Amino acid sequence: MNSESNSTYFEERILSATPLELIQILYDAALDRVRSARRHLNSGDAMARSHDVSKALEIFCELILSLSDREAKDSAATYSAIYRHLQKQLTEAHSQPSDSIFAEVEDTLAAMAHNWRGVKDLVQKSAPEPAERHEQLLADVPGLEMMYTAEATVEPANGDPGRSGRCWNL
Repeated sequence: MNSESNSTYFEERILSATPLELIQILYDAALDRVRSARRHLNSGDAMARSHDVSKALEIFCELILSLSDREAKDSAATYSAIYRHLQKQLTEAHSQPSDSIFAEVEDTLAAMAHNWRGVKDLVQKSAPEPAERHEQLLADVPGLEMMYTAEATVEPANGDPGRSGRCWNL
């Protein structure tokens, strides 16, 4: 599969994702970038490692920006503190350079991605229709809707005004 078709697939995946799926996409992308940074650390490619660390830091920024503290202030504050701590650790791992710190960040992200996937699986089992699943989860889990407000639209290269918005280049 070439780079252009990968990009198109990723754009379509983002555009069709629910807010819960968007968070999963971000977790998975951050985890991929941290793993890649570790590989580049071990191979001695500082420039590639720097690129991966920068992308992971951008993903943490997106996760922080997607938090909403309108009603779930405690949860949003907790997740914000976790993401900021991971950003700090990632920066430290890159500047030192330290595989053990990269490993800690990777382990934490892997656990968060796994747990979030469990939330998504719970939603999928609880209601038959995708829209109903999402609405039912929001009704069943107080504060979940307020904790994340992730939405993404992709602005295509041809400048189609009907599809403008935030572009995630992960």
